[in-house]
Amino acid sequence: MNKTVLALLLLSVLSILLSAQTVSNLRAVLEPSCSYYIITYDLSGKAGDEYLINLTPYQGNQEISNLRYASGQGIDAATTAGKDLQIFWHPGLEGEKPGNWQFRIAASVSLMVRVEGGTFM
Repeated sequence: MNKTVLALLLLSVLSILLSAQTVSNLRAVLEPSCSYYIITYDLSGKAGDEYLINLTPYQGNQEISNLRYASGQGIDAATTAGKDLQIFWHPGLEGEKPGNWQFRIAASVSLMVRVEGGTFM
């Protein structure tokens, strides 16, 4: 019995890892005329899943979480896996100066489900 439970647990973990989303090919360019960053990334994942993106800019020991002025694919609304997805971030609107900002991106599966309008109990 214990071997069966262990085998099922291992298979569950393996299936989660194989279907996990992966962010790769992260590139960031500072637009010199407006001082905002264009962050481009690739997102791989399970077909049909939608993902929400968490962007974290950092430079040196400084890290900014809970951005107010980021927008783009996966930020404003859930996105599907794809290549060359883009996010825009303006450090000046966050009260920061443009500089040598680097970025971390984490993707999580969106748990939102579309529900048709009507009366509910």
